[in-house]
Amino acid sequence: MVGIEIRINSHLINHIYILNISESSSFIDKPDTYRVNVYLVEKGQVISFEIFHNRDEGIEKLIFLVYESLLNNKEFKKLKEIK
Repeated sequence: MVGIEIRINSHLINHIYILNISESSSFIDKPDTYRVNVYLVEKGQVISFEIFHNRDEGIEKLIFLVYESLLNNKEFKKLKEIK
């Protein structure tokens, strides 16, 4: 599991949990499935989705994919009023 906190001036904005839910995690060509839960503290909402990631691409790529998916998520856009 990976946890990410986003804070501004020590004020918690959101917390992201990333959990590998693949049956067998390995470094083969098949990507692993990750369950992502984003807790939007100010809104009191949780957004959940799944992404696919090859572990050999590293944690930085996983975090990038999480944010890319979040920014394209319709529910997130509606809550944050992102056009």
